Amino acid sequence: MSTASRVAVVIDHGVHGEVRLERAVLEPLGFEVRDTRAEGLDVEQGFQLALDKSAEAIVAGPIIPLDRPHLERLSGCRAVVRYGVGLDNVDLAAAADLGIAVGNVPEYGHEEISNHAIALLLAVHRRLFQFDRSVRSGGQDVPAPQTISRLSECTLGLVGLGRIGQRVARKAQAFDMPVIGFDPYLDEAEARELGVELVSLDELLRRADAVSLHVPLTGETRNIIDERALSMMRPLAGLINIGRGGLVDEEALGRALHEGRLAGAALDVTEIEPLPADSPLLDAPNLILTPHVAWVSAVALEELRRRTAEVVARLCA
Repeated sequence: MSTASRVAVVIDHGVHGEVRLERAVLEPLGFEVRDTRAEGLDVEQGFQLALDKSAEAIVAGPIIPLDRPHLERLSGCRAVVRYGVGLDNVDLAAAADLGIAVGNVPEYGHEEISNHAIALLLAVHRRLFQFDRSVRSGGQDVPAPQTISRLSECTLGLVGLGRIGQRVARKAQAFDMPVIGFDPYLDEAEARELGVELVSLDELLRRADAVSLHVPLTGETRNIIDERALSMMRPLAGLINIGRGGLVDEEALGRALHEGRLAGAALDVTEIEPLPADSPLLDAPNLILTPHVAWVSAVALEELRRRTAEVVARLCA
């Protein structure tokens, strides 16, 4: 092992824990890996450490601000790498201006994330949130049978047919669900091979009994499910979002649920995490909330940490 002469700073990585796996990849390449959480440093102190140590790489999670003011502080930094898929907390234009390469890990946790989507789909479809609360409050409410269809007679609409969306499609088809999809970047031949009918977003919203979101958050997709989109959905339809919180107009969703214009929804992600006390979602009926955990498993976490370090090594080679 060479003597460490390069520094990589891991800034407040939250649930990821210690950085043993990252060190195993990077130390043989001459990196000293500094873990700000283990050192008791907050986010701003982490950036200062990176500046003081002329860090060659920064590794950060989804809520660390990698905006222009922070990136401009990183003198000598060659690479910024995100734990995970999304890059919506990274100012890509600023990074390009500053000559900083940006990396992420798009190929991890697909099994867990697609399984979580299916779990939420089934929970919304079978009204599990309603039944659980009914029993806990001493009730024994049985819904009108016409409000719950047979799953194989329900159409799943997938907004986005990338790696995870395609896995969700295959798993839904195992329940004999017809699957339709909206994805302007997928061609008809690929869709046919998947057994998915490509449609416009408006048609998907009108036809689907459940809508599941699998697109990144961009200027084009922000609030893709807004008041207009919700008004097009079927009254007995459900909405699942394991993509990014900004894909859904949360105030509009809260109104739709309160007014009974949607049978239910399940969100693993929200615009602000954790939810603020005044969020319109907290008292919305027929809503399941999970805390951005669709990716979670021991295997997925190890995969994420190792691959993140490998991206750092590749960008700094």
